[in-house]
Amino acid sequence: MTKRKPPSQVFGGIAIVTTVFEPIRDPELALNEVNANRLRDAQIKQAMDTSDPVVKHAMLEQLKRDGSDISKLLPLALKGKKRHEVETSLSRANVERQRKASEKRKLYNSIVRELYAQKPHLKRAARHKLAGAVQKELKRRGQKASIRTIERALASKNKV
Repeated sequence: MTKRKPPSQVFGGIAIVTTVFEPIRDPELALNEVNANRLRDAQIKQAMDTSDPVVKHAMLEQLKRDGSDISKLLPLALKGKKRHEVETSLSRANVERQRKASEKRKLYNSIVRELYAQKPHLKRAARHKLAGAVQKELKRRGQKASIRTIERALASKNKV
């Protein structure tokens, strides 16, 4: 489509450009415009569907230079916003999980220190046996944990 632009108006420091579209009389030009629009739509769809940041950046740069169909990028922006929200909620959940694991690790290590003070021969014990003693102490306190979990938390029995 050919565009006939009337003079731009300034409204509150923002330039507003009105555009009037005229019908295209030449069928070949009309076909070329339709094909160009289809290609642009396909590029926008590819930019929205891809997860490759290089492809996405190249497509968006081309659209930015072209300046047309920027409104079609709204779904892409909304998709990015939703992805960001999901990632932040996942990261919050991961931070909370890591904090709980750290607290449990500190608890297990404090129990190991108490056990070392009460029974010095446990310093020479294998990690599995030490985890079993920690598990017994946790049962006595009314808490549950598997020996394997405690073993993983006590990565090195001398790091207490």
